[in-house]
Amino acid sequence: MNHLGTIELTTKRLTLRPFEAEDAASIFYNWGNDPKVTAYLTWKPYTSLEQVEAYIQENWLSNYGKKYFYRA
Repeated sequence: MNHLGTIELTTKRLTLRPFEAEDAASIFYNWGNDPKVTAYLTWKPYTSLEQVEAYIQENWLSNYGKKYFYRA
């Protein structure tokens, strides 16, 4: 298998792309802080936008250059 890491995948109706730092607000305000949405996930709801920004940077953005890292 030729690993490429996280790349953009596009079809006629859908685009899956790597997260960007600017996505933090959308994550926080649309679902990341909602206890009903996160009730069955392995993590608790985010309590601040800064918390989401830090998580994205530390866990996703800093790893996108690695060819074995997949997250979209």
